[in-house]
Amino acid sequence: MKIDGVTDIQTDTQNRVCSFKVADPDGDYQAKLAEFAKTNSHLAEYEIQ
Repeated sequence: MKIDGVTDIQTDTQNRVCSFKVADPDGDYQAKLAEFAKTNSHLAEYEIQ
């Protein structure tokens, strides 16, 4: 599973935080995450801030 334009992913599982860099700051990454959540239920409650 990969979202194009997302790099340098860092995950803090204890605090349920994931940080990353994006190639296009105006891209709709939340919509792409929602697409992945349809088949990966553990992503359903995540949001991009």
